[in-house]
Amino acid sequence: MRKVYFCKIRDICPWRYRCTQNKRPYFNGFIMLLAMTVIFANLTKATPEMVSSFIGPALIAVAFAVAGVVVTSVIGAKVLKFSPQMAISIGVSCFFGFPATYYLSHEVSNAVGETDEEKEYILDHVLPKMLVAGITTVTLASVFFAGIMVTML
Repeated sequence: MRKVYFCKIRDICPWRYRCTQNKRPYFNGFIMLLAMTVIFANLTKATPEMVSSFIGPALIAVAFAVAGVVVTSVIGAKVLKFSPQMAISIGVSCFFGFPATYYLSHEVSNAVGETDEEKEYILDHVLPKMLVAGITTVTLASVFFAGIMVTML
């Protein structure tokens, strides 16, 4: 399979263009570059002590959030007649948001499926649920927290 790149340094270039096996192009490097620019721009003000002081509380918050999502997902699985595994994966997608849920669905289908038909079936089964869950939770959470923050101004 022939690969075409817009720049010479193929592993570093954010504008990398690559054709997949299905001859569909995708541009993931540029999107990740934009997302990371915001994060790294704010890290210039952080000191090592400041970052290390946030590690403990952040891990505790993530542990409580994951536990809450798992419990809520298992309850939701019984109500909506999903398998608990699918409900937990849908619930955990609220941590990732849109681009990551898309990539994770493709990675899961490629890792689990053995034939092309199996990969396509898994992707068709998982991707719509994960995309809707990721976009919905990020959108609703943004509106909910923005409403709380507005009252603090």
